[in-house]
Amino acid sequence: LVYSRDINLQVNKAPTAINIAGSLVVNDGVSLPVNLGTITINDDNLGTNVLSISGSDKRFFSISNNGLKFNATAQDLTNQSTFSFTLTSTDGGLVFNQNFSLKINKAPTDITLSSNTINENISVSGNGVLVGTLSVVDDGLGTNTLSLTGDDAASFALSGNNLMFIGASPDYETKSRYSITVKSTDTNLSLNRLFDINVTNINEAPSGIVLSSALLPQGVSVGSGLTVGSIQVTDDGLGNNTLSLVPGGDASMFAISGTTLVYKGSTPNFSNKPVY
Repeated sequence: LVYSRDINLQVNKAPTAINIAGSLVVNDGVSLPVNLGTITINDDNLGTNVLSISGSDKRFFSISNNGLKFNATAQDLTNQSTFSFTLTSTDGGLVFNQNFSLKINKAPTDITLSSNTINENISVSGNGVLVGTLSVVDDGLGTNTLSLTGDDAASFALSGNNLMFIGASPDYETKSRYSITVKSTDTNLSLNRLFDINVTNINEAPSGIVLSSALLPQGVSVGSGLTVGSIQVTDDGLGNNTLSLVPGGDASMFAISGTTLVYKGSTPNFSNKPVY
C-alpha cells in the first residue's frame, strides 16, 4: 500500500521596504516629543518582523507598537537641523535596513524686495502698479505665506510674490515715502520685515511765474533798457528753467536778461500807452 501527499513549501523572503506613514519634517518650536507616524513593512507576511533603530542619531527616536516617536528636546533642535537614523526589520535570519532623515523646519531668516521705488504721477488702475518682487530666504521646508501690515498697508497688495501699489497716484510733494511690514508665515513660524517704499520725484512743469514789479516810470529815458522787475519761477527744483518771451503783442519792446525783465521800447508815456 502506498500513500502520497503534496506538500507546498513556502520560502520566507526578506522585507523589501520600510515606510513611515507620516511627515519627517518637524517645525521648530513644536511641543516635544512628537509622534511621527506608524511604521509599515513591505513583506511576504511569512515569519515575524522585529523593528530596531540604529544610526548616528538613534538616541532621539523610539518605537512603540510600530509607532515612531521623536524624543528630542528644544535645545536639540537648536543644535542641529537634520537627524539621521536607520530602521532595521529582522525576519528570522533575514535583515532589511532603510535610512531616513528627519529635518527641522526653521523660521524664515530674511525677506528681500527687488525694488522699493515708484514714480510719482503714475496711473494706478486694475491690479495696481508693480513695485517689486518679494523673496523669502528659508530652508525650503514648509510653505511660506506672505501678508502685509503697517501704516500704509492699505495702499499695497500682494499678487503671488509681487508687491503691487494700489493707492491713489503718488505725489512726491505730498508723500515721499510709504511704510509697510511684510510678514512671512511658515506654519507656526514667522518673520516680519519693514520696508520703506520711496516715491521718485519727477521733473514737473513749473506751476507759476511771478514778476516782482510791473510798473514803468513815465518819461524816463530808456537808454540801453529799463529794469521792470525780477522774474521768479515756482518749480519743483528739478531740471533747469529757461526763460523766454512769447512772440506777439508787445513782446518786441521787452527782453530778458538772466531773470530780469528789461523794457527796451520808446520812452514810456501813460497818455499814449498805459498798459503793455
